[in-house]
Amino acid sequence: MQRQALENELGQGNSMVIQRDDDPSETMARLAKDTEQLAQFELENFSPVLKRWHPFPGASAVATLHSCYGVLLKQYVAKATCLTNELV
Repeated sequence: MQRQALENELGQGNSMVIQRDDDPSETMARLAKDTEQLAQFELENFSPVLKRWHPFPGASAVATLHSCYGVLLKQYVAKATCLTNELV
């Protein structure tokens, strides 16, 4: 049931399928927004249940999301040839 709730929540037409022509900074901004929404969804729906087994389940989930986003952000910054206002 929770899996179905997650699929319903995340499957609202927000797809991370990107085109080659998409601006990388727009893609990263969209990914940041989606990551924030996923963290909020986790805190509202899964953390209350997981508190039985972990004192701070939200912190664990957010740390994991932060790490995953950080990997993608590092790849994005590594491809930059120079710093611009948009990149910063």
